[in-house]
Amino acid sequence: MSLLDALNSLDQINWFVSILIGIAISVVGNLITPAAKDLLNKQSEKRINEKIKHLEQVKEEINNYAANPLRLISYVNESLLQMFVLFAFANVLNFIKYFTDPLYLLTQMITVMLYYYAAMIALKTLSTCKKVRDINKQTTLINEEIKKQKSN
Repeated sequence: MSLLDALNSLDQINWFVSILIGIAISVVGNLITPAAKDLLNKQSEKRINEKIKHLEQVKEEINNYAANPLRLISYVNESLLQMFVLFAFANVLNFIKYFTDPLYLLTQMITVMLYYYAAMIALKTLSTCKKVRDINKQTTLINEEIKKQKSN
């Protein structure tokens, strides 16, 4: 047997092995597909139910604030105090950086995180106030979204 004959027989064996592996992969894929589909459907249903629950909580929250304006004022005041405390800590950290050069980067990172968290509180508070101000529109939008999620 020459070298060329040996290479030709190797080529035929590679095709045969490739076909067997391809068949095995397709059989395994067909067996796994229903289980994967069920898993994805369960996760999708779970996300939809979580979103519906969140929307109902938002609707209840804005209805409570609209029914009791003092609670809304208290919420806004609490948010302002939280932001004030965060800004105070951030400013203290900015002041510390002048005395401790080795901790400069760390204090800057913490300062940025405090400012970011304060901004997120402000945005959430503004969003809640806007929803309470336009409660009829928001309730309608939330109800439509819940219906849409339930129909999917």
